[in-house]
Amino acid sequence: MNKIVRWLIPQTYKNDYQFYRQWITSSWIKNNGKVKKGIEIPLKLRYILGKIKFIDYIIPNKLRKDKALIVCCGAHPNYTAWPYMYNHEIIPIIWDCWPKYHRELLNSIKRNKIQTIFCTSSQTRDLIKKDLPYVNSFWIPEGIDIKAYKMGSNLKDRKIDILELGRKLEWVHNGIKEFNKDSKYNHLYSQSNKLLFKDFEELTDGLANAKITICYPRCDTHPEIAGNIETLTQRYWECMLSGTLIVGRAPKELIDFCGYNPVVELSSNKFEIELENILNNIENYQSLCNTNRDFAINNASWDLRIKYIKDVLIKLGYSV
Repeated sequence: MNKIVRWLIPQTYKNDYQFYRQWITSSWIKNNGKVKKGIEIPLKLRYILGKIKFIDYIIPNKLRKDKALIVCCGAHPNYTAWPYMYNHEIIPIIWDCWPKYHRELLNSIKRNKIQTIFCTSSQTRDLIKKDLPYVNSFWIPEGIDIKAYKMGSNLKDRKIDILELGRKLEWVHNGIKEFNKDSKYNHLYSQSNKLLFKDFEELTDGLANAKITICYPRCDTHPEIAGNIETLTQRYWECMLSGTLIVGRAPKELIDFCGYNPVVELSSNKFEIELENILNNIENYQSLCNTNRDFAINNASWDLRIKYIKDVLIKLGYSV
């Protein structure tokens, strides 16, 4: 009998905006995947329990013989998987795993006798493949709920000229403010670490009403955290689905996945001139935005990722 795979429903916490975990879970359920409801415990307590390491080494493999559990997690599968890693084979789906956590991730894979793992960063997958070649490791580009976003009107009819959402690249942000010091353009950005939009509905409305949205990978905006990890994140899909022109820099994963560059990239020495030229000729970029939206609709959904995950697991001998 093949090992039965279930999906651990992610625990939600107050002020938890990581709804991508719920989206991929919903897609698994929609595609007839089996699920398991976990134990609801405070996040800090979960961190403490997940750090208890010695038990991992003494649990016999036979307890994990017939059951496998997919867990959506960051660099520390134990936090999310507790206490099920003791009596299940754990199949992690790893999101942001920055360089300072790489060693902990590799150690966790060994301690928990993980055999199969999926990563939204191809560089994290490559790290596992190099250091632990006996583990079945796979890259799945981050996906999105494609139905949650609005196309909006054509670029020339939108009211927000420049939108900076979330993380900023400081030299670009300061340059835009200086370039727009006479407030010629409607430039929206979050301030003092406050959310720019009060809820998801406002967020999708804002993206659908923006001519330009500034996007850079985290390795550009926060290299002290991301190091050299340059990965395709949800923000790019959000912009493509909303029909806004993405300006900044595309991660290599996105270019490779699309087969073209969906981002208008800025140079560091004359980007203000480039930005004004784009805004003055915004209708020339409508075709690129239409292409981006079509590509995202056809390639960005979590449903496609779930189909891939299921196909991989079946080929490896699991029962889904």
